[in-house]
Amino acid sequence: MKRKGRPKRCFCGTIIIPNKKIGSRQKTCGSKDCQLELKRRNNARWRKNNPDHWRNDYARVKTWLDVHPGHWKDTEKAIRNM
Repeated sequence: MKRKGRPKRCFCGTIIIPNKKIGSRQKTCGSKDCQLELKRRNNARWRKNNPDHWRNDYARVKTWLDVHPGHWKDTEKAIRNM
C-alpha cells in the first residue's frame, strides 16, 4: 500500500525511503545524528509527561539503604578501583 501525500522527511531534511521490514514505523534515515536527535526529543517528551518521576523518592531509597547497609561502601570501592 502506497502512502499518499507528502513524503516523510527526516530531521536532517532527507526524504525517508522506508525499509521493507520497518515500513511506516521508520522515524529516521538511519544516520547517527538523526537517531541521537530522535532520542533527545523522545527523552524530552518523556520528561515533560513525567515531571515527578524522581521527586519525593527519598523515603523509598532510605528504606532500601537501611536493608542494604554496606551498599555505598562497596560502590565507592568499586569506583576507586576503576
